[in-house]
Amino acid sequence: MTNMMHGAKPGRAAPAFSEIDRARDALYYIPPDLSHDEWARVGMAAQAAGLGFDDFNDWSAEAGNYDERAARDT
Repeated sequence: MTNMMHGAKPGRAAPAFSEIDRARDALYYIPPDLSHDEWARVGMAAQAAGLGFDDFNDWSAEAGNYDERAARDT
Protein backbone atom coordinates (compact mmCIF):
# COMPACT_ATOMS: atom_id res chain seq x y z
CA MET A 1 0.00 0.00 0.00
CA THR A 2 1.40 3.43 -0.89
CA ASN A 3 0.86 6.70 0.93
CA MET A 4 -1.29 9.10 -1.05
CA MET A 5 -1.49 12.78 -0.30
CA HIS A 6 -4.90 14.39 -0.51
CA GLY A 7 -5.55 15.38 -4.09
CA ALA A 8 -2.90 13.10 -5.60
CA LYS A 9 -3.83 11.40 -8.85
CA PRO A 10 -4.76 7.72 -8.54
CA GLY A 11 -1.89 5.41 -9.35
CA ARG A 12 0.75 8.00 -8.50
CA ALA A 13 2.39 7.84 -5.11
CA ALA A 14 2.94 11.16 -3.42
CA PRO A 15 6.24 11.83 -1.64
CA ALA A 16 6.11 10.50 1.90
CA PHE A 17 7.28 13.46 3.97
CA SER A 18 6.93 13.14 7.71
CA GLU A 19 5.86 16.02 9.91
CA ILE A 20 9.45 16.17 11.18
CA ASP A 21 10.73 16.51 7.61
CA ARG A 22 8.27 19.31 6.98
CA ALA A 23 9.25 21.10 10.21
CA ARG A 24 12.95 20.79 9.38
CA ASP A 25 12.34 22.14 5.88
CA ALA A 26 10.32 25.05 7.27
CA LEU A 27 13.07 25.91 9.76
CA TYR A 28 15.52 26.56 6.93
CA TYR A 29 13.17 29.15 5.41
CA ILE A 30 13.80 31.31 8.49
CA PRO A 31 17.06 33.27 8.42
CA PRO A 32 19.12 32.36 11.50
CA ASP A 33 20.50 35.90 11.96
CA LEU A 34 17.75 36.94 14.37
CA SER A 35 17.70 38.85 17.61
CA HIS A 36 18.36 36.60 20.59
CA ASP A 37 14.69 36.65 21.65
CA GLU A 38 13.43 35.76 18.16
CA TRP A 39 16.11 33.07 17.80
CA ALA A 40 15.11 31.54 21.15
CA ARG A 41 11.44 31.53 20.09
CA VAL A 42 12.35 29.73 16.88
CA GLY A 43 14.23 27.18 19.00
CA MET A 44 11.20 26.61 21.21
CA ALA A 45 8.96 26.26 18.17
CA ALA A 46 11.40 23.80 16.59
CA GLN A 47 11.37 21.70 19.75
CA ALA A 48 7.57 21.82 19.93
CA ALA A 49 7.47 20.61 16.32
CA GLY A 50 9.56 17.59 17.30
CA LEU A 51 12.96 18.72 16.04
CA GLY A 52 16.00 17.81 18.09
CA PHE A 53 18.95 19.87 19.21
CA ASP A 54 21.07 18.84 16.22
CA ASP A 55 18.49 20.28 13.80
CA PHE A 56 18.33 23.55 15.74
CA ASN A 57 22.11 23.73 16.13
CA ASP A 58 22.77 23.03 12.43
CA TRP A 59 20.36 25.80 11.49
CA SER A 60 21.82 28.18 14.09
CA ALA A 61 25.36 27.52 12.86
CA GLU A 62 24.54 29.38 9.64
CA ALA A 63 24.24 32.66 11.56
CA GLY A 64 27.13 35.09 11.59
CA ASN A 65 26.89 35.35 15.38
CA TYR A 66 26.65 31.60 16.02
CA ASP A 67 27.51 30.46 19.54
CA GLU A 68 27.15 26.73 20.21
CA ARG A 69 27.12 27.26 23.96
CA ALA A 70 24.18 29.66 23.64
CA ALA A 71 22.40 27.13 21.43
CA ARG A 72 22.90 24.39 24.03
CA ASP A 73 21.68 26.67 26.82
CA THR A 74 18.50 27.57 24.91
